[in-house]
Amino acid sequence: MAKKSKGNESEPQSNLDNENTNMKWPPNALFPLNLPSEKRNVKQEVIKDINSSENYLINTGFSSLGNIIDIFNTEVDISTINSVRILLGSEPDSRPRKSWKKVDLQKEIKDYWLERGYSLLKGGNIIKTIEYIRTGKLHFKISDNFHAKLYIGESHAIAGSSNFSRNGLSQQSEANVRVYKNSIILFEKQQYEGMDQIAENYYKLGQDYKDEIIDLLEKLMSITSWEEALARAIAEILECNWFKEFPQLYEKLNNISLWPAQRYGLGQALYILQTQGCVLIADPTGSGKTKLISTLQLLLFYWLWESDRMNKSYILTICPPIVQNNWHQESVDIGFAQSSQVSMGLLSHSHNYRHKNILKEIQIANILTIDEAHNYLNSKSQRSENISKHKADYIILSTATPISKQVRDLLRLIEMLDVDNLDNDELNQLKRLKKGGLLKNAKETENLRNYIKKFIVRRTKKQFKNLIKQEPDKYKDKFGRLCRYPKTESHTYATKETTKDKSIALEINNLAQQLKGIVYLQKLEKTDYYFEIGEEAYIKMRLNTANALAIFAVQARLRSSRVALTVNQKVFPKERSPKAL
Repeated sequence: MAKKSKGNESEPQSNLDNENTNMKWPPNALFPLNLPSEKRNVKQEVIKDINSSENYLINTGFSSLGNIIDIFNTEVDISTINSVRILLGSEPDSRPRKSWKKVDLQKEIKDYWLERGYSLLKGGNIIKTIEYIRTGKLHFKISDNFHAKLYIGESHAIAGSSNFSRNGLSQQSEANVRVYKNSIILFEKQQYEGMDQIAENYYKLGQDYKDEIIDLLEKLMSITSWEEALARAIAEILECNWFKEFPQLYEKLNNISLWPAQRYGLGQALYILQTQGCVLIADPTGSGKTKLISTLQLLLFYWLWESDRMNKSYILTICPPIVQNNWHQESVDIGFAQSSQVSMGLLSHSHNYRHKNILKEIQIANILTIDEAHNYLNSKSQRSENISKHKADYIILSTATPISKQVRDLLRLIEMLDVDNLDNDELNQLKRLKKGGLLKNAKETENLRNYIKKFIVRRTKKQFKNLIKQEPDKYKDKFGRLCRYPKTESHTYATKETTKDKSIALEINNLAQQLKGIVYLQKLEKTDYYFEIGEEAYIKMRLNTANALAIFAVQARLRSSRVALTVNQKVFPKERSPKAL
């Protein structure tokens, strides 16, 4: 037989049942035994008795913290129990595990442990066990050199050799007897009463062990790693759980039907607004961006009201005229009437009777939303100049692929996002670039893009598709239809050119190779390029570019028009036509 070591539950144990599978044994309900071949063990009866008792008493010579944590968090319904008292004969084994199961914790409990820097991911069940002890669900006493094993429930009692440990309850060869309190057999009733009296007396003789066992449990806790801390912070933002701190706001959010991707973007955007004062939303077309921003306006509005800043909650949305009704309808659908939408076309038409009123609205708006913000990249346009007069505390921009813009466009986006958020180095760099200076190196270009990343909420179509795969049934339109990005199907068609056509096209292409593209060399400027490359390299690049543009201009004129394509399909109906033109 393998050598046994007290408290060591990781060593393999010899079990007589493994070699005697044909033996007959008495019922487990009368004599709880560990017999793997019959799929029975002592723990089955102990757990059954605990769950059927409001109060339970355990006398055990030994137990491990791991077994206590596992049983009272995964197998016992602690919510139905008044108290479980445990008398230990020796200090419980407190060897740490790699991790513990993550569990849901009440907010105040979670905040307490987070403030102390402990990992919730690796210590959820430990934390709950500590809370059970502190709230009186679990009581512990200790008595040196105590060896008895008694389990007393409200209807049954067990006495025998099984410690309250993983091996004692499930693996080692043990012998126990289980008696019924209300048995019709007087002797069995007397046995229950005797076991109960003995267990109670032993428990009274024990010393309180509450503080010591809490200390042992805390030593099992892992300190939060930076990876978990970061992941937890991201989850708090994306899952919008922190909204619960504002009850009215949280209730409003739950009444709005949002896709999971919209909820994630919403949490991120509101966090950026609260910390930076402006946000740039650059999700792809068809991702529900209008609804996301409309809901963001609503939540920002309620957050300001609940924070006693209702005087800062006037909302104005400036958008292209073609989508003005869409913005209005989204506000109506989510039950938000405090948002005003105006057409950006009115900003450029000073003769319109509404022009002056819109300028006043821009100046008094505290929350300004600018849809299709790339329409304002030209800072000298009339609409851009009118927008720049705003005094908003919160700015929401909506545009497409801002990170790929040229330097001039990046600078303009930074201005719209508010230069007050720049640090001294970034501000000096912006001033130099505004005066017509060039970026000194690629790092400065990257700095500009990284600056914008502080304010951006952006998911690609690929990312959206992955999110949809995770919860496909939660992406539906208002009619209940599943929403997906359409699959792109490319088809080819025969152009039916002759050998003579090909020869002419080749000759034209060869002649085009000789073009210099003088028209593209009339004005040499470097202000649109990202960094200095030297005069010689710059001139060589411009000459090559001029030649390439000239060739492209010729080739573009040779391409078939849509009209020609349509005629082609009518003349050759058997050829497969494109699904969409």
